[in-house]
Amino acid sequence: MTVKISAHAAQRYIERVDSSLSTEQARAAIMASARVLEIAVKFGAGCVKMDNGARLILEGDVVVTVKQTHRPERRPASCAMFKRWRRQSATA
Repeated sequence: MTVKISAHAAQRYIERVDSSLSTEQARAAIMASARVLEIAVKFGAGCVKMDNGARLILEGDVVVTVKQTHRPERRPASCAMFKRWRRQSATA
């Protein structure tokens, strides 16, 4: 069984994982997980998580899109903001 990669999935891999790749390089990067993808298809899985954190979304034996699971971390509020908030909540 051969897993197919849609043009949309290759494009999303470039946009969401590595913008320096060409379409063929993106397809090759996805196909590096071919063995895992084939097993996932046999089990009827809907997605496969890659080592780089990206999720390959499957419909049947076709990789239809790529989602990136890394989210930017929230910046903590500064001490001055916290102190201002404490003063305002104490007087309310």
